[in-house]
Parts: sequence; structure tokens; C-alpha cells
Amino acid sequence: MFHQPEKKAGLRTKPLAALTKITAVETILDTPKRTTLIQTIRESGGLNLKLFNALCLQLIKNLLQYCQVLPESSNRYYALPGGLIDYAINRTEAALILFHDNILLEPQAPLSDEQKLWWYTLFSAALLRGIGKLYLDYKIDLYDKNG
Repeated sequence: MFHQPEKKAGLRTKPLAALTKITAVETILDTPKRTTLIQTIRESGGLNLKLFNALCLQLIKNLLQYCQVLPESSNRYYALPGGLIDYAINRTEAALILFHDNILLEPQAPLSDEQKLWWYTLFSAALLRGIGKLYLDYKIDLYDKNG
């Protein structure tokens, strides 16, 4: 699915075994760590489950559909497959915890409607931060079974 451009002239194809297969979003999300982080994010916002699924979980799934299991970098902590989404979810959780602990005057009280809007703004900004990296830093080619 992604590779660095080769320097040689001529045919630039890779064998099918060397390519990254597009994975279903539910499969990518179905790890204990990601499930726990998303649950923590959901609980910090005070949104009901239906609203969270419609707004937040759908945004996460759209991001996953776009970035799949790409690494965040080639040589840092999030260099493993799925590192880009792991970094985005971890960053989002950290931002929302800081918002809850340091910005809210009464952290134990339920969020007001205005605070929920600010929570969602922070959620979406933290989650989508750096999405342009896919366009700027990666060359992604899509192939079918026939190349």
C-alpha cells in the first residue's frame, strides 16, 4: 500500500506479498488497547452513547478508513503498523484528560452543552491533527489483484 519511490527507471511494481492489504475498520479497532482508549474518551465527554457513536466514533472510523494501518513514522515509537491511528487516539485521550482536569472549573460536575461543544472541538482537532502528513510524507498507490 505504501512504499518509497525507487530510484531505478523502469517498472516499479512490488510483489503482492510485499504490499499492505486494505483492512476493515472494525478489524483495526478491535484491539484491547484501542477499545480501552476509545472507552476512556467516551466517558470523558459525557455524551450519550448514540451521540458519541454518530459523531465521534464515526469520525474515528473515517480516519481509519483513510489511514488504515500506516505507521506514524519510520523510526520512532509509533513506527509499527497502525501507529498513525494509535498516536492520534493517544493524543486525543491526553488532550481530553487535560481539558477535563485543568480547564473545567468543576471537573466532577457533568458538562454543560457549551462545554460539550468545546469537548467535541478539542476531540476532533486532536484526532485529526497531522492528517495532512499522509498527503505530504507518503506516496500511496492502490492496487487490485491484477496489479
